[in-house]
Amino acid sequence: KISFNVNDSVIYCCTAGSRFNGMDDIYNYKGEKIHTSNKHIHCAGKNFVVYKLFQSENSYAILDVKEKKERDIKAEYIYYLKNDQIALLDGDWYFYDLKTAKRSPMDKKLIKYLKFDE
Repeated sequence: KISFNVNDSVIYCCTAGSRFNGMDDIYNYKGEKIHTSNKHIHCAGKNFVVYKLFQSENSYAILDVKEKKERDIKAEYIYYLKNDQIALLDGDWYFYDLKTAKRSPMDKKLIKYLKFDE
């Protein structure tokens, strides 16, 4: 599976189902590999990578690419937005700042507009 983050100009590729023990990779628009991992890349930007962990349900890890620090997070689903922000479903939808690890509630009208409630 190949996915694009046009806001950060990165392409991330998942090898699940195509190669045994394959690596997931992130490329810039020049085609240069800028990150590789044996973990499943759920979404990625220039500064952060979100991995889906399959050791338990609703487990994700967030890697700060510059600091090389990783932290775990629980969520039902994560959707990468822009400016190092994600939409996080944990019973309800929240904005989550990847830099500060702070959550803020998402307006119900915005949830409906983005079709997160479907």
